[in-house]
Amino acid sequence: TPAGIHPDDLNKLWNMQQNSGAKIQIAEQYHLYPSYQSILREANSGKLGQPQSVFISCVHDYHAVSLFRRALGIKFENFKIFGKSYKFNITETDSRDGLITDGRVNEKTKEVITIEFEDGKTVFYNFSGVQYHSLIRSRHFIIQGSKGEINNQKISYVNNISQVETEDIIFTPDLILPEDELAISKCLTGMKEYILSGKEFYPLSEALQDAYISILMHEAVKTGQIINSEKQIWS
Repeated sequence: TPAGIHPDDLNKLWNMQQNSGAKIQIAEQYHLYPSYQSILREANSGKLGQPQSVFISCVHDYHAVSLFRRALGIKFENFKIFGKSYKFNITETDSRDGLITDGRVNEKTKEVITIEFEDGKTVFYNFSGVQYHSLIRSRHFIIQGSKGEINNQKISYVNNISQVETEDIIFTPDLILPEDELAISKCLTGMKEYILSGKEFYPLSEALQDAYISILMHEAVKTGQIINSEKQIWS
């Protein structure tokens, strides 16, 4: 992942599948995490009414796009996007290689991006890579609708008799594999099924749209300008 870092890359992949019969799927795993799948099921269950906005600060770039598009029920609608990056200092506490306990302080970058879809749905993206490995920076995935809100693993909503209910969103962790490895294994088994039956586990058109939105996110931050999307050949 991602499917590509330039629109030309995305067009080539689509043409390879459509015109040459190539079997292509993108190994994007985050929407296959059991925890995120449980959140997305609740977001699309009707409890929130119509999902209208997402605040996402849990994963970066195209990973985030794959989550917020599903949360909002967005397909290939056009949108406009604007954003900015910010520098900040933070004490390092964790890393891929383990805990950091020497008190070192480093400068990091945060990207803050707003996406407005043509149907009025909105996304507020706020993320820094340090959030993947930090004991003092949390992650957030908030989905709001006309009747309720999901805040990470908790949902609050107005039920059919106009009473407010609050529930924990439960998922059962695998006792052997961490979520990331479990999600990757779903990509592998999904690819096998795609090869045998043609059923896509992550439709290429969606993967290309996720990558396209991510490309425009980077362009908006780099230029500081409002970027308007355009319909693509896979949409």
